[in-house]
Amino acid sequence: RYKINNDMIHAIETGDAESLEMLNKKIGNLFDFSSRFPNKPLRAIKNSLIILNTTFRLAAERGGVPPILLHYLSEKFAISIERINSVHSLNKLQETMGIEYCHLVRQNQLNGFSMLIKEAVRYFHSHFTEPFDAVELADELGVHPSHLARPFKKETGSTMSHFVHQLR
Repeated sequence: RYKINNDMIHAIETGDAESLEMLNKKIGNLFDFSSRFPNKPLRAIKNSLIILNTTFRLAAERGGVPPILLHYLSEKFAISIERINSVHSLNKLQETMGIEYCHLVRQNQLNGFSMLIKEAVRYFHSHFTEPFDAVELADELGVHPSHLARPFKKETGSTMSHFVHQLR
């Protein structure tokens, strides 16, 4: 159980949806804790999924996903888990949950960026609804605007204003 759990964490952390799908086929009822809740199979599955959601969120965070994006996906699954009232639907949710976390990692990894650019991207994810001000951001990060703009374009392939526009 622990080896498969660690393999699942690694798959999410690296955004490897294919490996995760193969692991999902292997696990069967690996996370079946129904014996802990006799006569309450739905509650047992929901509790397992809550734990799995938290585990996947932490793995995706280690994979470099900005916290604000993790919050949205984790919250989406937490709400779904509590709203679903069928064992079959909860089992389906378990299959798709990990895949969505893998896709989130693939689309939003910050691992290849310098610390300065990681901080800028995190700032954008947290403030994308606010008007963009390059001078204000550079000041917040303790650099001159041009010392932020050049490496941002080089590392992301996008200008800061275009990046924010894409986020919106």
